[in-house]
Amino acid sequence: MIQSFLLAWKNAFVFKGKTSRKDFWFFQLASFILFLILNIAQNLLVNLQYAFFTSDFSLLSTIFAVIGQTISIVSFFYILGNFIVGLSISVRRLNDISKKWAWIFIQIIPILGSIYFIYLMCQPSFDGNSQE
Repeated sequence: MIQSFLLAWKNAFVFKGKTSRKDFWFFQLASFILFLILNIAQNLLVNLQYAFFTSDFSLLSTIFAVIGQTISIVSFFYILGNFIVGLSISVRRLNDISKKWAWIFIQIIPILGSIYFIYLMCQPSFDGNSQE
């Protein structure tokens, strides 16, 4: 899973080529877990900041505030970078199932578009030898 995640980030600006179904979904899982960890840590620190805000531990409150804001900034840049990586890995996955990159815009259609895009991402790789 970690290898798939790192490979996706390494190929963040590569829109040609192919990505396997396994690598795509492992990247999605690792991204979700990392985002969840960052959010839990940020919320925990903000709650600790407010817990110590009115007590005699105002220095501790300030420390929690600084760390919480730092994690918030890291989360912002992670989400921004993950958007670009998500686009590139989705385009490569579409290439792997022999669909044009423009199919990524199917997600614009509310609800049904996203469901169909997930369906596309679950399709097996196209090897070119199968008969349709």
